Amino acid sequence: MANKKNGQLPQTKSWDKHLRKIGKRIFWKTERPTEKKMIISEISEILKRTE
Repeated sequence: MANKKNGQLPQTKSWDKHLRKIGKRIFWKTERPTEKKMIISEISEILKRTE
């Protein structure tokens, strides 16, 4: 892969199509538990305020 040069448009990344499913799976594998932890912490904060 060449570096981007001034005045040239970047090429389409058709070479990485085989990596997209893996990348999406890895992203969502880490994103879902993090989101669940955030939701649980927000709920616990709300419950502490109401007590």
